[in-house]
Amino acid sequence: MSYIGENTTIGIDSVIEYGARVYERVSIGKKTFISGFVCNDSIIGNSCVIQGDLIHRFVDVIPDINEIAPTIESYVFVGRSSQIIGPITLKERSYIAAGSIIAFSTKEGKLYMGAPAEIKGDAPLFFKQTDTI
Repeated sequence: MSYIGENTTIGIDSVIEYGARVYERVSIGKKTFISGFVCNDSIIGNSCVIQGDLIHRFVDVIPDINEIAPTIESYVFVGRSSQIIGPITLKERSYIAAGSIIAFSTKEGKLYMGAPAEIKGDAPLFFKQTDTI
């Protein structure tokens, strides 16, 4: 029930969970868990949890030209049913709460909630300080 597209690379100790959809030319770092939808050409760093959806904007689409996908840096948490939209970057240790919608690049180490999302403070540390990549 999971899907992994062509030319996708998955780092060591990463998990593509039941029902996840990872499309083509995606790069996934080490120790990352994916259970959501990941659009073509997305880049996901190390030690991330991606439960939501990484999607293209689909605005001004040009045939045969790939749209820029989201980039997720290391130690990022994307909660269930969240949507990360367009050519943006989620900075290291960003925490996106469940059901949030992000259409802009985030700041490092911040908690985002809502639709549209807003900064609600510092991100909780969901990885131990001793975690290594």
